[in-house]
Amino acid sequence: MTYDICKDIAAAATDTPQLTKVYELLDTTHEKATKEWGGASVVPQELIPPEDMSKVVVWLASEDSRFLHGRSILVGSSTGLIP
Repeated sequence: MTYDICKDIAAAATDTPQLTKVYELLDTTHEKATKEWGGASVVPQELIPPEDMSKVVVWLASEDSRFLHGRSILVGSSTGLIP
């Protein structure tokens, strides 16, 4: 038996209803925020579709990732993220 240690996903903003609510609370849209804030640290240039995020989750849960241990998978556009 093997034990996986800390496989995780570090995702940029995913296009979900929760993110839409955040933009509504800020009285803006993703496109407007990206333009006005110039890709500030919390606003990536492109939202990740939930389907793409789920593919990474499925892969991490599969036997195919069995040799990956103690790693974070970065998913999404790095544009606008603070290095």
